Amino acid sequence: MKRKLWTKNFILVAFANFLIYLVYYLLMVIIAEHAGATMHAAPWEAGLASSLFIVGGLVARIPAGRVIGKIGDKKVLIIGLVVFLATSLLYFPVTGITGLLVVRFLHGIGFGLSATGTATMAARIIPDGRKGEGISYFALSMTLASALGPFAGMTISQNGSFNTILFLCVLSVLVCCAIAPFIRELRNPLAGADAQGEDSREETPEEMEEAAGEFSLPAATAIPKFSIHNFLEASALPISILCTLIVFAYVSVLTFLASFTDTKELQAASEWFFVVYSVFALAVRPVTGRIFDRRGENIVMYPAIILFAAGMLTLSLAHTGFMLLCAAALIGLGYGTFFPTANAIVVQHSPRRRIHLATSTYFIFADLGVGVGPFLQGFIIPVSGYRGLYLIMAIFVLCLAFVYYVMHGRKASKRKIA
Repeated sequence: MKRKLWTKNFILVAFANFLIYLVYYLLMVIIAEHAGATMHAAPWEAGLASSLFIVGGLVARIPAGRVIGKIGDKKVLIIGLVVFLATSLLYFPVTGITGLLVVRFLHGIGFGLSATGTATMAARIIPDGRKGEGISYFALSMTLASALGPFAGMTISQNGSFNTILFLCVLSVLVCCAIAPFIRELRNPLAGADAQGEDSREETPEEMEEAAGEFSLPAATAIPKFSIHNFLEASALPISILCTLIVFAYVSVLTFLASFTDTKELQAASEWFFVVYSVFALAVRPVTGRIFDRRGENIVMYPAIILFAAGMLTLSLAHTGFMLLCAAALIGLGYGTFFPTANAIVVQHSPRRRIHLATSTYFIFADLGVGVGPFLQGFIIPVSGYRGLYLIMAIFVLCLAFVYYVMHGRKASKRKIA
């Protein structure tokens, strides 16, 4: 008998996560333009205003998993939301680029704590046997935010004011703060037992060894108090590293699409790019989640990587609005499937008692890809142009199918056969 997935807890956590990421995307798409237009910031300063938010999030995520293990995911979520709200209010009096950079960094810390809290809570709430399906549904909250956030941010920016966007951000965080107390925390977070009936048994030594894999320390090994293993989950590293590389490719779309489509032929369609991306990502998410649970990860991951590469290739060749939106659809099917599926792999193959660290590890490496990507790609664009960049990213993503096979896919195939 299938355990219930759509509980009140799950819905509240997913909705809170949607609002957190809505704030992230609302500001991410317009902050560089705002810094340049109103503060006369240099291009590198405007870009830094975007990047520092990610840096702040990364700084918060590194200890977040460890802190969750000590005080619980609900307390970390609430602390993160308080910081997120306070730093959202700090935008209003800022008039100079230096102040904006400081606020962006602090705002990122609030985001990192809050988002790690919701992701860890979701991973624990979802019943065993439905991790792929459950995380796919949970990731819909991020997908919806990635569509509505940029669309609303650009629309309000063109027809309203920056303060209007800030008011919307503050309102979103206030709603999060209001619903957080109603989310029921697990009775025993470290054991990973679901208060709503999920299996609460302890792992056997054999299960712990299989979950940890060759990247973990032996179960009997004593971990020093300040060891890196208190902050990162070793079994999550292979997929997390692959995630960094995939996100590195995707951030080229998020960062440079507006500049690439600044032509008469593509500009009108570009406003709908992320909407189309989200529609296709949403359409396949429930199906891919069930396939993951029933037939394993490989049958989902290989097509996702290939479709993402095809989308980047189509983007590099796009000269019409139709081709641009076709690229959005393919990227939605590919990257939009890869990210939650990889997250599900990390949760499924990590020891229950370290799910909080596994989730934190995954998003730390994802943030690393977002933070490093625009900086390194900025050196490629003057040589290759935007079309050349997307062509290079298409080839790069296709090569990652082999990287996935080496890091995880071949082991997954053996487990399935066994």
